[in-house]
Amino acid sequence: MRPMLLLDVDGPLNPYAAKPHRRPEGYRTHRLMTPRWQAAERRRLHEWGLLDRSAKPLRVWLNPTHGPALTALPFDLVWATTWEEEANTFLAPLLGLPTLPFITWPVPRPEPADGVFWKTPAIVAWAQGRPFAGSTTRSRPPTTPGSAPTTRARRSCTTSTRRPG
Repeated sequence: MRPMLLLDVDGPLNPYAAKPHRRPEGYRTHRLMTPRWQAAERRRLHEWGLLDRSAKPLRVWLNPTHGPALTALPFDLVWATTWEEEANTFLAPLLGLPTLPFITWPVPRPEPADGVFWKTPAIVAWAQGRPFAGSTTRSRPPTTPGSAPTTRARRSCTTSTRRPG
């Protein structure tokens, strides 16, 4: 059984923190209106009293060479992103990726103790002991040794593809 590579989107694949007027080389701009994004935007506009405004699509920068590069790796790819199933519908075709399994996140978002990143308990439960590595823009070192999810998660390898600067 091959290890899994858990793919986060915002940060590792979509450099959303880059300056808005400076798209990184090799990336293409996409304007996406996913159902989840549209619902969130409508809620925000309503909360702000901007009922006459329409939801704006989400700007996403993707590099089409990343899909083939990821599929060439000796891992089973899994979406570990808050995009959940929408990653298959909206992002996979733009990256040249097949439909991938995805992790569904708990709602409301948990706030684990001991400095554990909020996704970690769900990832550990989903992996069911299978080895995995992850791409993310966030990782928090454990503050207390022996935390069950943290201890199990440390057995995996988490890497970051975040670009400096």
